[in-house]
Amino acid sequence: CLAVPDKRFTFDHGREPTLLRELIGAYLARPSEPTPAQVFDAVAKAVVVDVGAIWVGAPAVADPMPEHGPHAALGLARGLVAHGGYHDVHCTVWTPASFAEVMGEAIRLDLLPFGFASVDPTRPGEAEFMATLVKRSAASPEERARSVPSLDRERHHDFPKPGRRSGLARLKQAFTPR
Repeated sequence: CLAVPDKRFTFDHGREPTLLRELIGAYLARPSEPTPAQVFDAVAKAVVVDVGAIWVGAPAVADPMPEHGPHAALGLARGLVAHGGYHDVHCTVWTPASFAEVMGEAIRLDLLPFGFASVDPTRPGEAEFMATLVKRSAASPEERARSVPSLDRERHHDFPKPGRRSGLARLKQAFTPR
């Protein structure tokens, strides 16, 4: 069982979701800590997000996080390369839909001996979604990949848009499985 931060509702809001190529790079290089590129991306794009306001339908205004931004991020990344050290960041960034898609691709490549039991979209008022994986090493990669849920990108990836219906109503609809 995994509790995965949903970038739409966290300080990762401004970052792009992780792509398969990034997971392949990490799988092959086996870094033991965040890379300078990951630190730069996380610090350069860190924002303050009011999760409560988003869930009641307010527009997603994401102000830059104090003492962050591109200049601070570049200085930090340079320092890590020059002097070493560790800076804690989210090395991967997900929405429920992007997580299911990329994990499905990784399963098809036989990089994970798991299948999906479920992906529960982010619940109203929360900033994480839940994923349950099941070890199915005896099954073929294609069999395991068929367990990956198909999530609607508009409901489980795109950022909720203010509209006629309240944000809470829209997001409750997004949580309801099809």
